[in-house]
Amino acid sequence: MCNGALQKCPCYIDLQPYGIEASGCIFDTQWTKRVKIAYNSGVHSSAYENEKEYLTLVFEKSHGQHGIIEGGVLVDKKTGEQKMVYSKRPKKEGESLFEEAITQIVISNSLIRGGFIEGTPEVYRIFGLKCGGVGFLMRPVDGVVMEEMLHSFSVVPAKFVIEALFHIAAMIDWLVEDLGMNHRDLKPSNLLILFHKKMYKKRKIGNKKHTICSDFEIVFLDYGFSCIKNEISLGGIYGSDDPCVKEGRDLFMFLAFLYLEFHHKLENGIHILFEKWLTVGFCNMLRNRGKELDPVDYIYFMSGNSEIKKFICTPTKVIDDLQKFVNLSEK
Repeated sequence: MCNGALQKCPCYIDLQPYGIEASGCIFDTQWTKRVKIAYNSGVHSSAYENEKEYLTLVFEKSHGQHGIIEGGVLVDKKTGEQKMVYSKRPKKEGESLFEEAITQIVISNSLIRGGFIEGTPEVYRIFGLKCGGVGFLMRPVDGVVMEEMLHSFSVVPAKFVIEALFHIAAMIDWLVEDLGMNHRDLKPSNLLILFHKKMYKKRKIGNKKHTICSDFEIVFLDYGFSCIKNEISLGGIYGSDDPCVKEGRDLFMFLAFLYLEFHHKLENGIHILFEKWLTVGFCNMLRNRGKELDPVDYIYFMSGNSEIKKFICTPTKVIDDLQKFVNLSEK
């Protein structure tokens, strides 16, 4: 991804592997505007085809706020080789997901450098649409959406919450250190659980190294609202004065959205941690949703409030509290 220009730009990117003859710094807005992405011919405005390969759409997976994700088969015209992909295209004709695609490429490479090999879906191609929009193809991940898994529990086990928070805190801490990045929309519906055989994982969080035995990984999805330093800011819902990074923001959002939807299912004992991280008053507001104000809007408002420079639920703080909680529970 990066070459000698890395000294000048920590997010220099070569787009040739993704089907575009261009390279540059994603922080350079003039460069991103100059990149030419020719549309690929096809029967439908959402189709992808060029002289080497074509995409056959198989099913619609989901509709997000800004994009439509569809499953498809990417076929090599010369060899006939096929591979499953997900196609993400803008919801409105003419809109571009180019900045989101290159941001996801940078984040994917960062997570791999940090040892999170499955941390986010790998981008395969970036392509233009007949309507003038831009979409991209990415590798499917065979995981379970965390929100769906949480709904499947009659009682959400404290053990699952602890393991998930360990993985999420480690990934957030790494992305802040390596890129200066905030997701800004981290919630159970934007996370996948990727199961594997039980194994020990060693992760550095803050200045300490931690080890946990777990049978799953976390995969981050949807970077449509993300930011990197004060250079990249996607999505348009956060103001220009919103600092990036804001310490503890992503964990605050995850904890708030989880508590909002599933507080009544959490195993006894772990509520006290949420009240410590989010405050008792905020947890009361989330439990009484809809009586005075929309808690979803309020979570985004709190996340983007320029007067809040740091949230108390930082990765280091959350992990330290979890370790104390586990030690007390084992006594």
